[in-house]
Amino acid sequence: MPCRLFAAACGDGRTEISIGYWINNTNERQNNQYIFDAFEEAYPEYKIKAVPINYDSYGEEVPRMFTGGTLPDVIWLREEYLPIFAEEGVIIPIDEYVEADEEFDGSKYVHNALEFCSYDGSLYALPRDIGVQVMAFNLDIMGDTPLPENDWTWEDMVELGKQFMVQEGGSYSQYGLGWLDWKCLVYSNGGTLFADGGTRATFNDPKTVDALQFYSDLANDPDTMIMPSAEASQGLGNPFIGKKAAFAVVGSWDFVKLQKVGINYDIRPFPSGPDGEGTMRLSGLPIGINSKSDQKDMAYELVKFLCYSETAQTLQAQYSIAMPSIESIARSEVYTTTEFAPPSIDIYFEALENTFIEEHFKNEQAAIAVFEDYLYKIYNKASGSLVRAEDIAEEMNAAVQAELG
Repeated sequence: MPCRLFAAACGDGRTEISIGYWINNTNERQNNQYIFDAFEEAYPEYKIKAVPINYDSYGEEVPRMFTGGTLPDVIWLREEYLPIFAEEGVIIPIDEYVEADEEFDGSKYVHNALEFCSYDGSLYALPRDIGVQVMAFNLDIMGDTPLPENDWTWEDMVELGKQFMVQEGGSYSQYGLGWLDWKCLVYSNGGTLFADGGTRATFNDPKTVDALQFYSDLANDPDTMIMPSAEASQGLGNPFIGKKAAFAVVGSWDFVKLQKVGINYDIRPFPSGPDGEGTMRLSGLPIGINSKSDQKDMAYELVKFLCYSETAQTLQAQYSIAMPSIESIARSEVYTTTEFAPPSIDIYFEALENTFIEEHFKNEQAAIAVFEDYLYKIYNKASGSLVRAEDIAEEMNAAVQAELG
């Protein structure tokens, strides 16, 4: 008889404990398996059942599994869904487990890592990995051009990017900026999206409006343009990964990819906007416990093993799945000397110190979806509907506010 997702005796007498996770590539599947094997060696009476969850349909798949009683004991959490699943009772707070655990020392984590896994004053997960977005530069394209100083600005970014725009036959074969998360611009300019616990939209914040307009200008304004427009980006994928851009925004999860495609690169912090300090949001992978699991105590041990134990965090560093959240391991030679660790690692850790915890809340995704229709109007010149952000700021904010209720 096959083991079920919850506590069950396997054919070899071991008890099964399940974990739900997503897989970005076959190497990641194998690398995670090394860590799962280490858990089974440490806890020989248990066997891990790894249950793939689709990342793109995560928001629909997890609630469906929870309702149907098939959600695994332990689940990887997309950070924006942590508050949703906390409010809906899909995951449990783990404060009692941590407080009763004499071995646990929260100070071992990278700055703000536990706060990143918290919601409404309670801890709902532990962080397996942690990271921040930075700018990566293709050194082969940059050539002898010096990289910017750590305190560079948006203006510096545009001036640098223009040096690497290459036009052939009426179209661009190379860009300055290959990819950019619009939120980076908002936050690096000191802008906000929501306030008061997600009850108030602030998309009409002048700093936010300026960032959104600058986002459009980077792709559409002849005086500013250094990245592909909506029309030009069709079929391009990520020009930086395709070695057709001088620099791009990346996260710690991208370092493996950059190495595998053979990009010779270095990093710098994201530039500051005219009204901001370049502060970036913290990101990473929280892992939590299914509230319907009938073996929550053991589920905590699995979460702790993955996110806190020297064994699992060291294996993660060796196989470079992502940067470990335990700071001593992330800073150790086990991680910093691997071929997948970023160059200028000290710059990366400085960037990690200059982070904040992005506010997430239950109906955030629906509100963002409403906004993205307006972002399309601001950014997409190809549609013929390109408008200035300031002209629709109040309308845009009112529509998002209506979604918040």
